[in-house]
Amino acid sequence: MNYLNDYTNLNETLNKSIMELAPKERRDGKKTTLLFTPDTAFDSKPLTLTTGSYPFTPIGSLGITQVDTAGTEWRHVRAQVRNRHGLTTDYGNPDRADQLVLLDTADAVKIKEAVARDKQFTKGSFYLPDVVQTFGTTNPITTYAAQQVLERRAALFQAIPDPTALGYWNLLQSDPAAQAKIYNWLQNYGGISHKFSVHDRKSGDRIHNHFANLENSNAVHFASETRGEYAAAKLLITVLGDEYQMKIGKASSGRNNGIDQIWVKRNLQSGVVEEYIIVECKGSKDAELGEAKYGWQMSPCWVFYCLVGLLGTNGNLASTSTTDVYAKTTMVRKILDALINPGPPVVKGLVIQPMTKSITAPNSIEMSDLGAYDLVEQYTNASAGHLKFHNAQVFNGAMF
Repeated sequence: MNYLNDYTNLNETLNKSIMELAPKERRDGKKTTLLFTPDTAFDSKPLTLTTGSYPFTPIGSLGITQVDTAGTEWRHVRAQVRNRHGLTTDYGNPDRADQLVLLDTADAVKIKEAVARDKQFTKGSFYLPDVVQTFGTTNPITTYAAQQVLERRAALFQAIPDPTALGYWNLLQSDPAAQAKIYNWLQNYGGISHKFSVHDRKSGDRIHNHFANLENSNAVHFASETRGEYAAAKLLITVLGDEYQMKIGKASSGRNNGIDQIWVKRNLQSGVVEEYIIVECKGSKDAELGEAKYGWQMSPCWVFYCLVGLLGTNGNLASTSTTDVYAKTTMVRKILDALINPGPPVVKGLVIQPMTKSITAPNSIEMSDLGAYDLVEQYTNASAGHLKFHNAQVFNGAMF
């Protein structure tokens, strides 16, 4: 297992050597465009809240295009995943405003309204629900029994159920209405591990904080920044799949430079992290990845630099707010360890960009998968004191 000598000091000798060796070039990836489709079959009625209609167009299903290197276009339709963080007192309402919403506007007031409404209706996780609200348990005993059943569901599903888990299940017989609801919930979600569910509730709370911090942001370019950060978060929880959980979003004190969001892809059955995802959010088609002192945005060197500086001594990268308790040093350390060791888990890059000013594809979101980052070789050579071209292959053929 490879380790850094220091996980917060950008000037430490090994860290400086890794950055000297790490690729700094702009990274292009596989581009996917998610479109509003005019096809009637894919239209959906406007989602509504108790306070009125949602301010922007919702998407029921998405028309998706991918163009390969040969120029061939592949088209398919992707249904959205139910947002399991959309928990309200109106439990079970199928018209809940919890799907992806494309902020196809430059109006900062409307963007602020959308984020504020989503903040109100986003928190926790349906995979670890509040048992009183969700199942209507009638007293403290059945409430505690329901909590234990959810926590011990893997043991309850064994060929020979665990006696303790079975005991809590039998205790629920005094509240047959709640037991029936829990039975149905277990049929649908019982295969999702308790470990995954615990982290999913934390993720939902972070997304809630993320929306709150976006709503209260004092950013100079409020509209474009918020549009990009909002769209990225909604895309990850309503389109890409059930496995994605937020680790770091918009900080309450802001970060002047650095990583926009960090997510994990976690195995539903085991709860083990399979991928760390570094997300860069761009608010319009005009926004581009920029070049900085330590390489282009989202290059391996830039990612390493930002991670080491995220909770380190560089105030421009670190959040100064003590309330951002979810930005844990241990989590950043795990990502850095994943960079310098063979996976899994792997570290990946993702750029998400609502294309509000696009001529070729208006009313859409472009997603660029930058693939995996790997600094194992750079770590090995830096530790040995080798230079960039140590052990490089000799190439005598034509360049093109």
